[in-house]
Amino acid sequence: MLVGSPELTFITSSIKIVILLPLVVCFSSEWGLEGASYAYLITYKFVPFMHGYLTSKYLDIKFRAYFSCLIRPVISSLLMYFVLSTEWFQNIIFNLNSEVLSLLMYSACGAAIYFVTIFLLWVVVRRPDSVELKVYKILVALLDKIISRVDIL
Repeated sequence: MLVGSPELTFITSSIKIVILLPLVVCFSSEWGLEGASYAYLITYKFVPFMHGYLTSKYLDIKFRAYFSCLIRPVISSLLMYFVLSTEWFQNIIFNLNSEVLSLLMYSACGAAIYFVTIFLLWVVVRRPDSVELKVYKILVALLDKIISRVDIL
């Protein structure tokens, strides 16, 4: 949501509803719950681009700057998806006896892949001043505390 511009938030929400409602009605009458989920999928694949375009116009941000903020999370998400959907990983997960344990394994591995990829991409782009830098500083301080406590023992 853009701070100080409720009219832009209203416009994006209205466009989202105008796209979503007819799709939900058409798709759910044809395919039921699965059709409704496809309607949401289609709508929410379109809305972030529209919101990004309006935000960049309103705040006068260049496309390159906007894209550079999104590229690392997109690459990390895609890598996480491809690793978790490989046949090798599927075989490991399906060999677990519990569905809860499988879900926990998927979540933990997905988060680990995502965070490691984000960090490695941050290092590759020469550590710009960003959220990753703040998290890195917190982790280094935490690691220093742990090491100092271990040295005391």
